[in-house]
Amino acid sequence: MTTADNYAERRNRLRRSVEAEAIALFGLSSIRYFTGFSGSNALLWIDSSTADNDFLITDGRYTLQASVECPGIAVEICSSRGSAALTEVGRMRHLQANTLGVDGEFLNWLDYQELAAWLSSSTQQDITSAGVMGLLNDVSAHIAQLRSVKDDSEITALDHAAQCAEAALQQLIEEETLLPGATEIEVAARLDYLMKVRGSEGVSFETIVGTGANSAIPHHSPDSTPIAAGDLIVIDFGAVVGGYHSDCTRTFCVGESTAWQEEIAYCVWRAHQAALAEVHPGVSAGDLDKAARSVIDDAGYGPYFGHSTGHGVGVDIHEHPWVRSGSPEELVAGSVFTIEPGIYLPERGGVRIENTYVLEECGNVRSLQALSAELLHV
Repeated sequence: MTTADNYAERRNRLRRSVEAEAIALFGLSSIRYFTGFSGSNALLWIDSSTADNDFLITDGRYTLQASVECPGIAVEICSSRGSAALTEVGRMRHLQANTLGVDGEFLNWLDYQELAAWLSSSTQQDITSAGVMGLLNDVSAHIAQLRSVKDDSEITALDHAAQCAEAALQQLIEEETLLPGATEIEVAARLDYLMKVRGSEGVSFETIVGTGANSAIPHHSPDSTPIAAGDLIVIDFGAVVGGYHSDCTRTFCVGESTAWQEEIAYCVWRAHQAALAEVHPGVSAGDLDKAARSVIDDAGYGPYFGHSTGHGVGVDIHEHPWVRSGSPEELVAGSVFTIEPGIYLPERGGVRIENTYVLEECGNVRSLQALSAELLHV
């Protein structure tokens, strides 16, 4: 379980790494990472000089929730949102900042204008639109770096999310849901339900169920297509526990598999193993992608593997490190990432095998999934 001290230390690490008088965070996943708050409206202020001046802004719907989820940090209740809330609370607290760190990817144009006006008034300067950008420092890279290395409490939550999702899939298989006649949307809805009754806060993303030709669409949205004998079925799914996501993909064959199905399934499995074999402290994420892609290229299926080999997983389902071509990001102890090569043959079918892995302190790499990654028959 993540404690108030854990959250405080995360804020302290960000405080030490950023050159700004204060930091204002707008992204909800990062706010949860630094405070534990899980509501839908929040802004986090981190003072550069002392943790005593840190505070969270949210609205009246979350008064009780914030007090429970965010021990050790002040909470301000404000009916305004975004930068409007910050400027309102900032004036009340007499805040000043000549330089402000922000998570720029979440700073929209209205927030920008509000911040420009507030910085101008708080510093008693006539700041032009161009000038205010010199006072705003995008700290997104610092946040991504901190979040990419998981601590023990995060890995525990990731384990629980993976176990929740896998138990749900196991029950789905045992119930014989993956049989001819069942539709993709029925399978997805049942799997989502089974994850939620096991404690998942929700789903990591819209559960992907693609059968037959739809299995060749990597991010197919489940529809009324029924499962048929001989189909390949790709299921990509994830649970959320304690704010942390799981991510797993398995491919099934309904009945006996054909030669071409076995061929691409074995090729994808070999690509997955090739990437896994590259994992060690200090390896670049791009080297994993290269290893997986080389296997598929050499088998002649390169044109049918059109996405990256993996990504980091945490309080966002997709985050650093990015396991893609040329990525220089190095894996270190605490890195959590997916390996998910695939082959997708249009109008025929596809195979994807995805596990989430953690690189441990001892240098070992451990899968968060226990279910066989080979082609599964139902």
